[in-house]
Amino acid sequence: YWTYDEVGPTFERVDPAEIRNCLDTAVARRVDRDPTKTAALLTGGLDSSSICAIANTLRTSKEQTPLSTLSLVFDESLGEDEREYIRALHQSGTYNPIWAHVPRFSQVDAMKRLIRGQGQPFIGTGATIFEHALVAAQEHGFSTLLDGHGGDETVSMYGTSRLTELAEAGKWMSLARDVRQYSKGTSDICLRFFIN
Repeated sequence: YWTYDEVGPTFERVDPAEIRNCLDTAVARRVDRDPTKTAALLTGGLDSSSICAIANTLRTSKEQTPLSTLSLVFDESLGEDEREYIRALHQSGTYNPIWAHVPRFSQVDAMKRLIRGQGQPFIGTGATIFEHALVAAQEHGFSTLLDGHGGDETVSMYGTSRLTELAEAGKWMSLARDVRQYSKGTSDICLRFFIN
């Protein structure tokens, strides 16, 4: 265990080979548990796609059954649709795709329920969506679910926590550039991100 005060912010560069080795090891440990009860959440993002590609390589080398990928699809909210990117990964290997359709629901009501369950407010912008993934995984009998959530914030200079790191380091020009780039892919305005 550690606390933020003990570690503090870090801007050191880590050898990509070291990160890849850690990721390979972590995925291998989980894929080997029970291949028939293991699935991976797959969005259109790089973090979940990386985990699926590594797991696929491991399973192929051991001649195991294809990795099941669990992807949430939003037929009623096409702005959230990442099927194009998900299918691109499916075409790169051998997978057992599972599509979980998310019905229209009230995010406010879902968040209230989750806050009651947690006993306090918490940071988790995708928690109401992730709940649907857990239900789908349970319905399909999976006991191990690989997930790349938070991968961007952990290793990428393009995760949203990177904006805080730049502000704390006083790198204002870099912060302004990254906020401008980040806001291009969202519905929020650039100034709002800069103020936050």
